Amino acid sequence: MTRAVLESRDLKVTFGGVTALAGVDITCAKGELTGLIGPNGAGKTTFIDAVTGFLPSNTTGQVLLDGADVTGMPPHALAQLGLTRTWQSLELFDDIDVSANLAVASRSLTLRRAVKGMWKRDRSDRVDEVLEQFDLTGVRERLPRDLSLGQRKLVGIARAVVARSRIVLLDEPASGLDRKETAWLGDRLRAMIDGGSTLLLVDHDMDLVLSVCDRIQVLEFGVVIANGTPTEIRHDPRVGEAYLGEAAQVT
Repeated sequence: MTRAVLESRDLKVTFGGVTALAGVDITCAKGELTGLIGPNGAGKTTFIDAVTGFLPSNTTGQVLLDGADVTGMPPHALAQLGLTRTWQSLELFDDIDVSANLAVASRSLTLRRAVKGMWKRDRSDRVDEVLEQFDLTGVRERLPRDLSLGQRKLVGIARAVVARSRIVLLDEPASGLDRKETAWLGDRLRAMIDGGSTLLLVDHDMDLVLSVCDRIQVLEFGVVIANGTPTEIRHDPRVGEAYLGEAAQVT
């Protein structure tokens, strides 16, 4: 049986009288790309926020990382344990180059030293490795603001990966990308899985999710309504109804 890297058990998130997640059980297996999909407002980003420690006062239930209970731990502590995420709005340091952005995330360089231009003396083999993995070696000395959106998205993912994360939660990495860039991103994500990474992917691009994920879980109104392989999800009438308002296959 494949070991679970991340599990949520009876995870509930409420905002006042509104229930955003209603007892969600989700498992991400080691070495797999798990998709998390659902209509707008289903609770996908809320799930990422909750398990990464950003909604402590709104969340109940249990979060396990490699079997250890990490419920209630703050975001920085979870990141140090290897539970990392990306953001829909790219939170990159635009005044330092791509290499320094990764070095700061890898904790081999402080932001202060990066801003002062001390990156080159702190060069990290790990940073070089991840830059090559994401085909970013050629832009390592460029500022993020000078890159294409697709490249910026990859820098954001690479920055989450560089600290040797146990699992990376990707929040809509394909948002704003064209078809070619999305296909390129999908290839990179599968290459990460082939290299031993574990990922959770939240995205609205169904072609991407269905083509790259090993398993997919579907949220609707804060409840998991389906869990299966891409083929099973594609033909699940509950999923078609959630997206289209009628019993239909996901195309």
